[in-house]
Amino acid sequence: MPILNSIAASLAISQILFFAVFITLHHRATTVAKLLILFSLCFSAYLLTTIPILVSNPYVSFILYRLAVASPALIWLVAVLLFADSHRVPRRAFALIALYLCANGAGAFLYYIGHDFHEVTFLLTFALAQVIMLGFAVHAVYLGITGKTADLIEARRRVRMPFVIAMGALNVLIIGTGIVNYALSVSPLIDNPTQAMLYSNTLLSFLAFLVCLYLNIKMFLMHSDATIVLAKSALAPQFATPVPATQRKGGETELIKRIKTAMEQERLYREMGFTLGRLSEHLSVQDHQLRRAINDKLGFRNFNQFLNKFRIAEASELLAHTREPIATIALNVGYASLSSFNKAFKEQHGIPPRDYRGLDKVAEAPKQNAHAVAKKTAYAKKVS
Repeated sequence: MPILNSIAASLAISQILFFAVFITLHHRATTVAKLLILFSLCFSAYLLTTIPILVSNPYVSFILYRLAVASPALIWLVAVLLFADSHRVPRRAFALIALYLCANGAGAFLYYIGHDFHEVTFLLTFALAQVIMLGFAVHAVYLGITGKTADLIEARRRVRMPFVIAMGALNVLIIGTGIVNYALSVSPLIDNPTQAMLYSNTLLSFLAFLVCLYLNIKMFLMHSDATIVLAKSALAPQFATPVPATQRKGGETELIKRIKTAMEQERLYREMGFTLGRLSEHLSVQDHQLRRAINDKLGFRNFNQFLNKFRIAEASELLAHTREPIATIALNVGYASLSSFNKAFKEQHGIPPRDYRGLDKVAEAPKQNAHAVAKKTAYAKKVS
């Protein structure tokens, strides 16, 4: 069984390193590619932890496990850069990553020095780390699945599901190994926990080999799509900022004119829950034609960015020139909730709607003061 386990781990490592070499040769310049290469190394470290002769050395074991547990966070960062168009990683996310790495490392250190774990110690180390790791893994899959309908980049739409399947499965293997091996080690039904964990690790290594093989096959079949996605991920545009006109492909077509008419004159964006499919139906064009037009000609990567451009523009005008309540303005321009309006507005302007309206008052104050001074001067002249 140890030989079979080593063979399974070696096969899986060969596939994930082949993936890393492929990324290095073709896409190494982008941040996403560098994260994928680092993930490949960390996942290889995880696979090495399944080989008993390596983890028998506590120093080697400690280093390999520290690299392995970083894998879910790396995949999450890749998912953010690929699928979240704002490309903004919240600072609290880095704090969570540091927390679970430290918690897991502290637990491992206590284990190696022979600490007798009780419930609180276990919860604050291994359990806390597993929960946070699971959260990052689930959210990475969530980012890959959600937003597919609104995604205007066809290549990225095609890459989403293979990414979700492969990276989701690898995360399950990493996190699942820790949970399964812990359950085997404490189960009263297992006579030989070490042997049971060896069987478990062998099975998981073979599964990892199959997932990595699937990933490499997909990379070859979708090489052109992957190239486009990785190249676009390096642009990191700001929220609702289209590509400059000088970088767009071609001139303004008849379809673009119809899109602008629908949004600027008919103001279809005011409809709550307005989707690309609804606009496609209104203009009587295919979804893929509309996606290509908005992405290539107007420069938007995501339909929600495109939609928010018009909604926030009108909302800004209403905030500046009317006294309507903010909630009413949000509903009038198509937002179903005040929270989603506030988020979209702040992402575009950098300040919430209330502060934006306050800026308008500040700008008007000098004019009002000048008018008051003029009236006082005129009155003084009249009296004299």
